Amino acid sequence: MNIVKNVLVLLIAGVLSVSLACISIAEEATTDFGGCEMCHSEIAENFVTSLHYTGAGMKGEYAKYAAKEFDIDMDEYY
Repeated sequence: MNIVKNVLVLLIAGVLSVSLACISIAEEATTDFGGCEMCHSEIAENFVTSLHYTGAGMKGEYAKYAAKEFDIDMDEYY
């Protein structure tokens, strides 16, 4: 039984380590589209206001489902 506890602790520590590594890599990989404006200003301007870039398209869906389920105040969240 003691071996099972040790393996479980190591497994949890490993999962947490991998999760933290993935989060740190994802934060470093954020894309800056500022350089595209020099040659493609109309495309870059459209992209910066798009629902896919801002996440605004998901706000209504969150409000209907997840926010209601988990008591998230959407005005405070956004």
